Amino acid sequence: MNCMEARRMVTPYIKGELSEKELEQFLKHIEQCSDCMDELDIYFTVYQAMDRLDAEDHPDYNFKRMLNESIHAAKRRIVFSRVFRFMRTALFILTDLLLLLCIITGIRLSQGESVEPVFQRIWLNFYRPAELIEQESELSTEELSEILSEVIKEREPLRNIGQVPDSSADEGEKAGKKAGKKAAASKKRRKNG
Repeated sequence: MNCMEARRMVTPYIKGELSEKELEQFLKHIEQCSDCMDELDIYFTVYQAMDRLDAEDHPDYNFKRMLNESIHAAKRRIVFSRVFRFMRTALFILTDLLLLLCIITGIRLSQGESVEPVFQRIWLNFYRPAELIEQESELSTEELSEILSEVIKEREPLRNIGQVPDSSADEGEKAGKKAGKKAAASKKRRKNG
């Protein structure tokens, strides 16, 4: 933005008529250009003084401070707008992912498949025994589903009524080791059979 464009935006800035993009460019320019900042200061002082003449109480005539507050508030609006756009985009993406998961689940259900393995795989991605990580790619879906069902059943009592016993870490570790052993046994059976 050049000085001529910035000077044309002084009055719309004071009246609050600039778009977000124009406001951002204008604020960036006046921070770097002292001539345009001086012109904004003059116009702002004149506009504020004219508005304050009609006021009955004794108004504050510290126009420099008022201008700085106005610039600071405009910068906050820009930051808030960016954060809002980011959050809105993230929410749309999350909604799309959930919709996609629902569609995939619906397709599997319509084909007569059980959705239990799908949810078990999702759960496994967040919390899976270390012993299964290496062997997971070598197991069939049925074998993995069976192992996971047993691990889930063994860990289920740990989540009873929101109370986790002191031995929950040990129980989880035992369940993970047991699942790893079952996976190894299943792998051996496949090789031998």
